[in-house]
Amino acid sequence: MTKVNNWLALHMTLAAGTVWCFYTFFVLCLLPLMFPAYQANILYVSNCFQLVLLPIIMVGQNLLGAKSEARAEQDHEMIMGEFAEIKEMHAELKTLVEGKV
Repeated sequence: MTKVNNWLALHMTLAAGTVWCFYTFFVLCLLPLMFPAYQANILYVSNCFQLVLLPIIMVGQNLLGAKSEARAEQDHEMIMGEFAEIKEMHAELKTLVEGKV
């Protein structure tokens, strides 16, 4: 049962973090505005506004996270390259020191 819950939670989160989810929520939020006799339109639209913003925030966070991850990967590769150079220089210095002694 835990695997099913985890699978469902993951896929629901991925679905909610899409622009299509934003479009769906936006259209659903506009529907009550077509019926002016409905007294709680303002409150409903206010609550829907928060619901509409949630997918957009998730999409933005996903894009920022992807950029950050790419930058971290690039930094890691650069640091590992520098580390390899330092190890090589260290080995050369060790050889020079041992040769003089």
